[in-house]
Amino acid sequence: GWPVGLPAEQLQDWFVRLLNNPPVDLVRRGIVVTNAQYPEGRLVGFVDLRELNPLERRARLRIAIGDELHRGQGIGYAAGFQMLEHGFFELALERITAEVHSSNTRMRNLLERMGFVREGILRQHETRQGIKEDVYLYGMLRAEFQPKADTTSSENFTPH
Repeated sequence: GWPVGLPAEQLQDWFVRLLNNPPVDLVRRGIVVTNAQYPEGRLVGFVDLRELNPLERRARLRIAIGDELHRGQGIGYAAGFQMLEHGFFELALERITAEVHSSNTRMRNLLERMGFVREGILRQHETRQGIKEDVYLYGMLRAEFQPKADTTSSENFTPH
């Protein structure tokens, strides 16, 4: 699961471990931000396609920005779009899905801005912080994907 409340250095170590040891059905890229504060670059999250199924030509998208300071700046949007392009055009996927907790309005809005369609709800599907919560299911077909000319944000980031 997602480590809640870790100090920045421990969170950085956790991200690096995830990037260095991915499962075989996973494509994961780190999200590195470079700016005046981090001229050498700082790993702030990851974007991945998981549960890759080459036979069915589908996968599930996940975007995670660990540091609250880097959320809401377009970094996840840009990294997500780059991963969608990779999935649809380089891996020849036909369908990419995403799952999000009902309380995560920021991610739900992000998925909808990216062009995902909410396809269903798993009611009281997971316990999060001691509360049973719905999980929303989103999907996008290759024919629905609209690549953008520029998916960069105000800060420079690189998926690695």
